[in-house]
Amino acid sequence: LSFTRRNMDPATTGRKQQSALGGSTSEGVAGNKAKVFKGRRIGHLIGEGGYGQVYAAVNVRTGSKEVVKVVPNCPDGEQEMAIMNNLPEHPNIVEHFYSTTTRRNIYMFMEYGGRMNFFQYQQAARWYDGTEQRRGCFDPEAALDIFADIADAVLHLHHYGICHLDIKPHNIV
Repeated sequence: LSFTRRNMDPATTGRKQQSALGGSTSEGVAGNKAKVFKGRRIGHLIGEGGYGQVYAAVNVRTGSKEVVKVVPNCPDGEQEMAIMNNLPEHPNIVEHFYSTTTRRNIYMFMEYGGRMNFFQYQQAARWYDGTEQRRGCFDPEAALDIFADIADAVLHLHHYGICHLDIKPHNIV
């Protein structure tokens, strides 16, 4: 699961990777060879963890930006898909549009949360404390707002009996 914080932006890194969607992708949509899968034009790799990969995507019908999370088709992947399919919407949790499976993978199509994760956002932050400008620090009021949004999203999950097992700055978008 990912959390959404509005107004987090700047730049995503892209590097050449073997795609779970077949073929290879590189930063940006690979020219006119971009793969269209389930009505989405799949772009560059946004992020990758020990469990799966997240790719940029564009809904061919609407033109809207989305992401597709690709995880192995295994019991853990099936459990995550079931949670995402049934979790009621919340303003601080990315919206899940739908999921589909193949023999090897589960594909979860979700709302695009922005080009920057919370770790990158924090690294780019600047705050003037009255005597000097501090890099990597938030204004205290902004920090409280961000923390409240994250806590509200976690409370929403817990209300539905869901425990997010990987809350970290790289997973907050």
